[in-house]
Amino acid sequence: DLNVFNGSKEDFNNYLNSKKEEKKINFEKEEESKITSIRDAIITNIENRTLTIKDDKENTYKVTIGDNIRILNERTGEKQEELNFSDIQVNDKITLNKVIVDGENVEFTEDGYASVVRNIHGEELKNELLSQEDIEIEINEVKKEGNNIILYSTIRDLYYQNDYSSAEKFDVKVIVNKDTLVFGTTENQLEEIERMRSLSDNIFVGFDKTKVKGNTIIAKYLEAMGC
Repeated sequence: DLNVFNGSKEDFNNYLNSKKEEKKINFEKEEESKITSIRDAIITNIENRTLTIKDDKENTYKVTIGDNIRILNERTGEKQEELNFSDIQVNDKITLNKVIVDGENVEFTEDGYASVVRNIHGEELKNELLSQEDIEIEINEVKKEGNNIILYSTIRDLYYQNDYSSAEKFDVKVIVNKDTLVFGTTENQLEEIERMRSLSDNIFVGFDKTKVKGNTIIAKYLEAMGC
């Protein structure tokens, strides 16, 4: 090799280091390009902590959920400390975030996590929806009862359904008392509720989930969706 570097020894070392850095950056970009997500797959089998899942194109994958992998209940936002791995069942939906796919095998990256939507119905589903601190409601009827305003409403589960109108739904009774903030105020609540309904079909209600009794919740605040 008769090639000669036109520069000092220091310049040559800097050149070599720049090439190493360039290779490192290219390697990191290549690794990053392999990171993907598998959305809304169905869990078809559970063996120990290894799941077999099938995506909407009928592709089958196997993935192992380690203790270090964060699990999120996508319906309610509960994190791993509240959603145990043992709660996950066959036919639940799962999304694998920040994973690398090698054929049928899937591995989580360091930042990877799983989002689960539990395949539950009826009373169990209603209780899960009401375990949140805020929900979306559709107000069917408004009545003034004593010092309170009662909103006879509907909540829906929007998972597992392509058609909003066919989503499983439940009747709830929302109590608006003197402390409930409607559009950020406790004044003229009835007028504010009607104004809110004129802006949006769906209302966002916050409440204390520890005080839910049956289908009845006490509203801490009401907001129009998107407002």
